[in-house]
Amino acid sequence: MGKNFLLIIVSVLISCSSGVSVIGNDEDTDKNLPDENYSSGNKTTGQLCVCDNECMDSYGLEGICFYGICALAADSCEKVCPQDHICRNFSIIEKDVCFRKWIVTDNVPNCEGVSDLDFSCINNLTEDLDPSCSKYAEKRICETYGGTSYSSPESAMEVNSNTRHFSHSCKESESWFKVNVGTGYYMEACLEFFLPMGDIDLFLYNEDLELVASRNPQDYDAGEKIDFYNTGLECLAVFAKEKTRTLYVAVKGTGDHFNSYQLSFRYLPFSDGARCIERGYTREMCDEIIQFPLSDTESVDEHENYRFQRFSNYRFGTRELVMAVRYAIGETTKVFENTNPLWIGIISQKNGLATGADVGVAFSYGSFSNHTNGKAIDLAYYQKNGDNKIRNVCSEGAPFYIDKCAEEDRENHIVDLERQLYLIKKLYNTGVFSGLFIVDQIIAEEIIKKAEINNLLDSSDKLHITDEELDFIKYYVAGEGLPRHNNHMHIGM
Repeated sequence: MGKNFLLIIVSVLISCSSGVSVIGNDEDTDKNLPDENYSSGNKTTGQLCVCDNECMDSYGLEGICFYGICALAADSCEKVCPQDHICRNFSIIEKDVCFRKWIVTDNVPNCEGVSDLDFSCINNLTEDLDPSCSKYAEKRICETYGGTSYSSPESAMEVNSNTRHFSHSCKESESWFKVNVGTGYYMEACLEFFLPMGDIDLFLYNEDLELVASRNPQDYDAGEKIDFYNTGLECLAVFAKEKTRTLYVAVKGTGDHFNSYQLSFRYLPFSDGARCIERGYTREMCDEIIQFPLSDTESVDEHENYRFQRFSNYRFGTRELVMAVRYAIGETTKVFENTNPLWIGIISQKNGLATGADVGVAFSYGSFSNHTNGKAIDLAYYQKNGDNKIRNVCSEGAPFYIDKCAEEDRENHIVDLERQLYLIKKLYNTGVFSGLFIVDQIIAEEIIKKAEINNLLDSSDKLHITDEELDFIKYYVAGEGLPRHNNHMHIGM
C-alpha cells in the first residue's frame, strides 16, 4: 500500500498473556464476559472464553478460543476429533475446528442432552436431542452472557477507526455503535457470526435513526428474517464524499439461539474517478476487494444514483470496478435530466468466490467460474418507464425468467436506448472493462443501430459516438448464444 494511505489496525490486548491476540479491546469487549480463571490454558472445550491462552491443549491438539468458545484446532478433519467432539471446517482461520458435544447435567432437572451451544443441533448432527434440555441450557447461557452495556442508540459505542469487536447475542439483544466517517473515506462494517442460519442481523441507520439498510436488497421490506441467504457474514459499506457522516450500526439478535460474533470496522481512503490508477492509488489498492458502498440518498451527487437489488453478501468488487461503475452512472445522470437510480445486481463475494458459492448455488449460468475476484458486475437496463430495476425488458410486464427476447420485441422492448448507449460509452471510456458487454441479442442489435446513428452526430454533441467507440460496441456488445440477459447487462474486466 502507498504510504499516504496506510492505516493502522487497532488491536488492544485485554486480560491475556503477552503475545496473544484478542478481538476487541477493554472498551469494546462485552462487559458481561466472565473475568475469572484467566490463567493460561485451564479451560476445556465448550467453555466460554475471550483469549486463546485460556483454552487447554488436549488430545495432541491446540486449544483455541473460537468466537468465544474453547475448541481444538486441527490441520484437517481427517485428523479425527476426540470421540465426544464434532469437527467443522472454517476458512476464516484456515483450520478445522473440533467442538465438544456439550452435555448438560449440572442443575438441570431430569435433563441430559446436547446443547446448541456447540451448534451440533443446528447442523443436524445429533438425532437424540432433548429440545427442552437445549432450550434450558441456552436460556441459562443467555441470562449469564447475553446482551451488552451499549444496548441502545443513547449508549452506543463510538467508532472512529479500524477496530474489531467481539461479543455474544441472544434473542432480542441489541448492540449499537455510533460510527463517524470522515470526508473522503469509505467505511465497511462486517458482521461474522458463528451460527450461519440467522439469529443475528446487521442494520445501518442515519444520524436521525432512520433505517438506511440491512443485508436485504433495497427493494425488500426493511425487516430482517432468517432465510436461505443467511450465511454467517453480513456487511454494509458507506462513502463520505461531501462531508463527514455520522451513522449508527446495530447488531440485533432475532433468533432463539445463543450466538457469538465478530463485528469489524474497516476504514479506507476512497474517491470517485474514471480510472483508479490515475487517482493516485497503487495497483494493489485498485485490485483490493471492497463492498460497493451504499448510495447516499441524501446527496445530490450524480455518482450516488444507484440502488442494490441483491443481498449484501454479493456486492463485493475491486476498488477499480466500483470507481468505474460509479463514474459511468454519474456521467449518465449528468447528461440526462430526471434519471432515476440504476439498480445493481450481483458482483462477487467478499472472499472473491462466485456469488452463491456460500450457499452452494451458482447464480450465474450455474457456474462458479463467473463473478469471481470482484471483476464482473450485473447492471439493470435503463428503461423507458424510468424505475431502472432488474427486470425482463423484452416488453412491458414480460416474465422475469425467459431465455431471450423475440423478434417482435424490437418494437416492444422497454430499454431507453439513448441512456443505455451512453452508459456503455462511459464504461468503455474508463478503460477498465475488456470483456464482453453481455446483453440480450435483440437488445444488442438495437443498441448497435443507435450507436451507428449517434456516430453521425457532430463531434461536439455529448451523445456523439466516435469511430473507436462504435468499433468496440459492434464487437463487444453482444448476446448471441448467451441467453437470460434480457433482465440485466453483464460486464467484466
